Amino acid sequence: MAESAESPAPSSVTYQIEMCDKKLIPLSKAALELMGTLFAAIGNAELENEVIPYDRETPTIVMMKIVEWCEHHKNDVIPGIVHNDGSDPFKTDEMSLWDTELLEDLDTIEDGLRFTVEAANYLEISTLYRYTCKFIYDNHVKGKTTEEIREYFCEVDDFTDEDRKKLEAENKWFS
Repeated sequence: MAESAESPAPSSVTYQIEMCDKKLIPLSKAALELMGTLFAAIGNAELENEVIPYDRETPTIVMMKIVEWCEHHKNDVIPGIVHNDGSDPFKTDEMSLWDTELLEDLDTIEDGLRFTVEAANYLEISTLYRYTCKFIYDNHVKGKTTEEIREYFCEVDDFTDEDRKKLEAENKWFS
């Protein structure tokens, strides 16, 4: 039997996500609707406490934060709806303090932001995906040197001196 992950109980829990470690994360139908991939997988099933298997390698603690984000935003205006004035509130780069604090919490978890980007992309939570990418750029990329960015993303510089000279010659106009 799967264990229930400790998570703030959403109002009117109707579903549970079963993680690879067999822990269950409860969530409401309204929050599940923000997760396009999982919501499409279950269709319009109205079963109480339906368990939805999630076979991705997302750590449970990260998924709990993603569910928390979905519960927080479940009553927001539907993304992609354009208002009469032509504005789309989800196309802005402005994040609320609550969203920023949630991403700061995820940033303290090893690879938490990477797992969040991957899961938000897979689950089709476009606003969370966009916010997380913006947070990574603002806090870990903007104003950094190439070496600092490589270090953050754990990338190895595999260019030879010859490769570097060739790139510099080809992109001389850019410097």
